[in-house]
Amino acid sequence: MKRHAWMVVLLALFVAGTAFAKESVVQKKAGDYSVEIKMEKDPPVVGTNRFEIAVTDKDGKAVADAKVQVVASMPAMPGMPAMENKADAKLDGGKYKGKVEISMGGSWNMSVRITKDGKTATAKWTVDAR
Repeated sequence: MKRHAWMVVLLALFVAGTAFAKESVVQKKAGDYSVEIKMEKDPPVVGTNRFEIAVTDKDGKAVADAKVQVVASMPAMPGMPAMENKADAKLDGGKYKGKVEISMGGSWNMSVRITKDGKTATAKWTVDAR
C-alpha cells in the first residue's frame, strides 16, 4: 500500500512540474523582421506574464538596436470599456525581455511593435488568458 501511495505522489509531482514548465512560442513576421515570442505561461494568466522576444532582420541577423514594445489589448464589450496594457522590452543577452499585465481572463489581442530608424513594424496574434 505504501508503494502505491509513493507512486501517486511522484506522478502528481511530475504532472505539476510539467504544467509549470510549459511556455508558449509564437513565430511571426513584422515587415522585414522575423519575430519569435516566448511567453512564460501557456495559456497566459491574469496578472503578470513574462516574455522574451528574438528579432532578426531579413538576412537572419539579430536586431539589437530597436525599440520593442508588447501590447495586450481587449476590445470594448457591452458594459465594459476597451483595455490595453503596454510593456517596453529591454535588451538582455541578445533578446528583448519584459513582462506585460493581463487584467482579466478571455481573448486578448497581442502585438509586438518594433521601431528602428523611424519605421515601425508590428507582429500580431491572439491569446486566451485564464
